Amino acid sequence: MADHARRTAGSGVVFGLAVMALGVILFMDQTELLEVGRLWRLWPVALVLMGLRHIVTPRTCRSVGWGVSLMLFGTCYLMINYDVLGMTWGNAWPLAIVAVGVGMALGALLERGKEVSRE
Repeated sequence: MADHARRTAGSGVVFGLAVMALGVILFMDQTELLEVGRLWRLWPVALVLMGLRHIVTPRTCRSVGWGVSLMLFGTCYLMINYDVLGMTWGNAWPLAIVAVGVGMALGALLERGKEVSRE
């Protein structure tokens, strides 16, 4: 019970800090201290970091798979945003499906391995 409360409080702090950072960035854009357009191209890094969090501190085996999917999806979007290999959403969208499938398969394999090791 205490672990759940600690996780919930931690999530609230992270979310609060993210909202504060967003406000600072938008303020700096309004005052022309920063050009948000350049930063906006980096938004997929948030997906990669969320995926990394799921992998580093997994709650379940499926959580690891979800983390891998998020990291692959974020990487794909970064490649699109920076025009790596001529990727656009129009030609790279199947990679999003691949990312989800990889995560699902990995989560299922880890879950199965966990069951086998219990026997």
